[in-house]
Amino acid sequence: MKCGIECRRGLGRSHGEAVRALTARVALIEMTPPVLARALEPFAVAARTLDALHLASMEFIRSRLQAIALASLDARLLAGARAQGIPIYQI
Repeated sequence: MKCGIECRRGLGRSHGEAVRALTARVALIEMTPPVLARALEPFAVAARTLDALHLASMEFIRSRLQAIALASLDARLLAGARAQGIPIYQI
């Protein structure tokens, strides 16, 4: 196994399993016309373009009664998700 900077700092051992478990739960969705149309509408909190796409996608998933939580370090995206009542996954 090739050892990158994470391995040299011991992060692979301490966080590797948690990261693998989290990424196994991540899903990709297609940017359908309803999701794109929603992203163009205003949100409760001002949203940048990519944030609007993320927020619209999360709304779409929730409208299908699927559980969702946001994992992010971006304060503006987190604020937008909170304003929509989307649970935040603590990282």
